[in-house]
Amino acid sequence: MPSLYNIVIWFGTLVILISFITALRLIGKRNCPFYLKNFYLFPFLALLVSANTILGGYFHLFSHRLIHIIQNLLFILEFLFWYLFFLALIKRNSKSLHFVFMLFLVITILLRLITGFHNLRFEILAVTNFGNIFFCLIYYNELFKSIPKLNLNSEPSFWIVTGLFFYNCISLPIYTIESFLTTNLPRLITRNIFATTNIAIILMHILFIKAYLCQIRQHKAL
Repeated sequence: MPSLYNIVIWFGTLVILISFITALRLIGKRNCPFYLKNFYLFPFLALLVSANTILGGYFHLFSHRLIHIIQNLLFILEFLFWYLFFLALIKRNSKSLHFVFMLFLVITILLRLITGFHNLRFEILAVTNFGNIFFCLIYYNELFKSIPKLNLNSEPSFWIVTGLFFYNCISLPIYTIESFLTTNLPRLITRNIFATTNIAIILMHILFIKAYLCQIRQHKAL
């Protein structure tokens, strides 16, 4: 019987694929905000991460060293995506966004160079996750100032940021103690613990899909 970890990996890849296909529907839509027109790039990056894991880890098409290098580069690209996403979304607090991005990017690259890009260290991924949480908090701070003007239930950016915030809050503590978990717990237990972070990724993309549908409904109503 497949393990929980394996089930979540395959099911998560399917959900990400659905997220990517749905996001493509927003390209070229009238009155679609800029941050949504290009949002398909994130599920595309997430698909590359999943494909790298599946092709390398399950089908052994390339070495673990190459898997880890590709994974680490994709994680940095994801952080860059979120920086650009929030820049498009929040114009009044761009200085704060610049500072958070540069601070956590420099820390991440330095740690990757010290440990080697060929090593997959989730403690370093926790650094960019922490940066994403700061991005989300800056957004929520701006959002609270304009709540009377927005219907959050139909606001795509709210669902996207909430999905990202949820995933990062769930994964951050687990990634932070990755070395402790892998050293002190049996491999099966560790993999099941990490399955919870992948479940959080699935829920994040489900909220992304809700955001796309909010925008599609708004477009049809016009």
